[in-house]
Amino acid sequence: MADVANMFSGGWYAAPPSTAVAATVYTDGVLIPGTALNKAPTLTTTTIASVDTTAPGVKFAFQYSLRCAYNVSFAGQIRAKVRWQQVAAAPAGAAGRFNMDVKRKDTSGNVSSIAGLVKGVGKPRPLDVLGGATYIENNVTANVPNQTFVPGESIVIVFEFEVTTAAAGNSLSVLLSTDNATAGNELIVEIDAGRAS
Repeated sequence: MADVANMFSGGWYAAPPSTAVAATVYTDGVLIPGTALNKAPTLTTTTIASVDTTAPGVKFAFQYSLRCAYNVSFAGQIRAKVRWQQVAAAPAGAAGRFNMDVKRKDTSGNVSSIAGLVKGVGKPRPLDVLGGATYIENNVTANVPNQTFVPGESIVIVFEFEVTTAAAGNSLSVLLSTDNATAGNELIVEIDAGRAS
């Protein structure tokens, strides 16, 4: 069995696909190594406009995958740093946050939840700030129960935006930073890998 530390450990940038466009929810981003020599981003930000805050719940999600090259068992902690902005204000009283979920993708491309995993949640932030507001979540954390991957399967990091306090309307616009070439604007994923015995 290959060493899990060689497969998953370290820092990663969550990079949108080259076909992604702002205002479109995407599901096929990838994780690239933090030591990558070419960090030129194809998309520095992704903005979702007209977010409906009338009811609480998850409003959109972005997925980033890391394909496994060999058989490996993995149990570890995953942390994320997320920089996001409320570009256009929601109605008064609305609040929301970015969460991080961890899933797995099989060799056919089917994404499924991991039993026993509790997703990491960010701090609820005001969404009704006139003129906009920028927020940084430095330590959104999830612990991953032991998983066994075969070649071609992937670990999938899901960043989701959740409205935690509702306010009737759809004026909210949310921007997620994904510029891995600019310090402070990256979407960073750190994986501490372990192996269950």
